[in-house]
Amino acid sequence: MRYSLLAGNRALNSYAHEEALRHFQRGLGVRGAPIGGAELAADAEIAEFLFGLGRAQVVTLPLFQIQVAAATLTRSFDYYAQEGDINQVVAIAEHPFPITAGRHFGILKIIGRALELAQPASRQAVRGASIGFSINAWAMNTSFASLPFPLRP
Repeated sequence: MRYSLLAGNRALNSYAHEEALRHFQRGLGVRGAPIGGAELAADAEIAEFLFGLGRAQVVTLPLFQIQVAAATLTRSFDYYAQEGDINQVVAIAEHPFPITAGRHFGILKIIGRALELAQPASRQAVRGASIGFSINAWAMNTSFASLPFPLRP
């Protein structure tokens, strides 16, 4: 199992996204975890595979299927949020995602939840705030009221 996880992460770091996708799917299959759906990860290893798979899906799936990547990232995020692993929560929230698609598939809600979970004045809160500033820049062309969390200057 560890090999599939390491190989998948190495492939992601090398921009070999299709290869990463195969490693993460293989690892989830061996663990008996569903690749799709909304089921929460059963443990940290499955959550790690889901995070890797979601990152690979963001890059490999066509935009009209991006909700699959959002659902995968959400499954991983929900596990880490439940376990109180704020570093992983923020890592998922700050992963690049097509922002217009994220608005429709829950990624902005993940970012808002990450900001709520991070302790004020913590390193995670600073990382989360940088996500907020990025969204703020994007949101200049949209309605602030449509965002699922308040933006602060």
